[in-house]
Amino acid sequence: MRRLACLLVMLVLAGWSVTLAARQFRVTIANRATVKSVGVGVYEEAGCVTRVTSIDWGTLDPGDIKTKTAYIRNESNVPVTLGLSTVNWQPPEAETYMTLSWDYSGRDLNPGEVLTVVLTLTISLDVTGIEAFSFDIVITGTG
Repeated sequence: MRRLACLLVMLVLAGWSVTLAARQFRVTIANRATVKSVGVGVYEEAGCVTRVTSIDWGTLDPGDIKTKTAYIRNESNVPVTLGLSTVNWQPPEAETYMTLSWDYSGRDLNPGEVLTVVLTLTISLDVTGIEAFSFDIVITGTG
């Protein structure tokens, strides 16, 4: 009986210390990404009425994965291949802990065609020292 009581106390203490450690390293990050496009339009809806000029990713914690859907329309008169890049990270070290990707397959987008894409922002579990960040998302259409 005494051993069981000691074991329970040790488990409770171990659980308590793990909980404290998790709280100690939790960081909430505020953010905003500006969206710039070249040769294509980036919109909030499939009807291509409201242009996306920025994305608020919401409150983020280490290890978070957030997604946003965007609609990209080829606004040129030739088929284009899309490209995605990020620039102007503030603070610059934020780029070390964060990755932006999308589900674009690489196929050509015909003139006037609209493609639905999902942008995914992944935050590293190892992120430290960043309380807020911003960056530019650049989506290009090359024909």
